[in-house]
Amino acid sequence: SHLQRLLDRRDSGRSASSQLAVELGLKCADRPEVDGIKLEHIEDIFANWYAPNNMTLIAVGDLDKLLPAYLERGG
Repeated sequence: SHLQRLLDRRDSGRSASSQLAVELGLKCADRPEVDGIKLEHIEDIFANWYAPNNMTLIAVGDLDKLLPAYLERGG
């Protein structure tokens, strides 16, 4: 939305954790415009970056009971 873009430009409306995520490289600072993007560019990004070694799995919850069994299997 126009309001969200305005807030992004002014760096307003962001929480401290959101700003920290940008500083740590965990989140992009800007959302690039996609109006002029070409299919070839998307395919190039997919081919170069959509790979298992570029992915992260984050698990949350009560893992205390499950983790020892997982590690015993060689997880």
